[in-house]
Amino acid sequence: MSTIIKKFDKENLKAVRVEINQALTEVSKKFGIKLSISNIRFDETMFRTRLEANIPVSNTSGAKLMIANSIAHPTRNGLPEIGLKFKSSGNEFEVVGHKLNRPKYPIIAKRLPDGRQFKFSLEYVNTALAV
Repeated sequence: MSTIIKKFDKENLKAVRVEINQALTEVSKKFGIKLSISNIRFDETMFRTRLEANIPVSNTSGAKLMIANSIAHPTRNGLPEIGLKFKSSGNEFEVVGHKLNRPKYPIIAKRLPDGRQFKFSLEYVNTALAV
């Protein structure tokens, strides 16, 4: 049974989202990628959403894995361990996370005196750990 939409509202967009997600699941399986849509913004005559596509880490053989494998200090999955401490500009920092979708600055560290977070490159952290 097909439903004809005369205007967009929250209720019919829920149904549209379900149909879109089902279609994206099929395409995701076919190509071995992860597809998803973000929030839907709409008025009565149109809607828009962002389509995001990601390659799962198990399928990645490109820059992210090369970056992750380039550090030479205590690591987990090629990245500095969370909790690892290093000094920079006279302050002590602690690694609190990783973001591989930021190839230039994938390391998140907090400054210990005040807890403010900063982003660092792998090369910078590697150099700071070597000192």
